[in-house]
Amino acid sequence: MDDNTDHRKGSKAPTEASQSRFEWKTTESPCAAVVEAVAASIGRDSTDLPPLYATVDPDALTAVLADRPDGSESAVSVSFEYAGVDVTIDSHGGGVVSSTAARRE
Repeated sequence: MDDNTDHRKGSKAPTEASQSRFEWKTTESPCAAVVEAVAASIGRDSTDLPPLYATVDPDALTAVLADRPDGSESAVSVSFEYAGVDVTIDSHGGGVVSSTAARRE
């Protein structure tokens, strides 16, 4: 039997992966950057996506990624699923949107 068979549907599950990087430190907020990056990644308008707050608390995400009170940069990354793709965003200003063809269907 082929390892790529989806036994629930009896069909082959595509394994092609897609990954795109984004920067958020130069944007309005990390949350806005996530929504825009995900929309671009899946080819949809950002207004067509579910609200980010249904997945992650935007205030908490912004707070955990913020620089420390003394101005030094923290070393934090946060990963979550949003709109069917995996998102990882870090306190250094970078982010990655990852998906597989199976998840995009």
